[in-house]
Amino acid sequence: MGDDDLLAKLATYYDVPVEDLRWRRERSRKAFTIFADEAMRTGQTVRLHLRMGDTLEGRITWWDLGAVGLQRTGDGEIIVVQRHAVDEWESATGN
Repeated sequence: MGDDDLLAKLATYYDVPVEDLRWRRERSRKAFTIFADEAMRTGQTVRLHLRMGDTLEGRITWWDLGAVGLQRTGDGEIIVVQRHAVDEWESATGN
């Protein structure tokens, strides 16, 4: 996303706080791609905090530009998580 002037205009247009858009700039899809790729290569356990309030934990087994495959901690089931549904992400192993 663009500079602060553009963010202010977009925030006004969409009637949202400008801080919400600044946060999105820091938590971009590109940043998530870098995180997902690193997590997959190292096999680290991650937590994905979803827009609807759920948190999923597991290991990323694959990713593409639309989704990630997450092998859940506990039952080992692999689920597909749409990338647009992920608001926050973090390492669950402290790495």
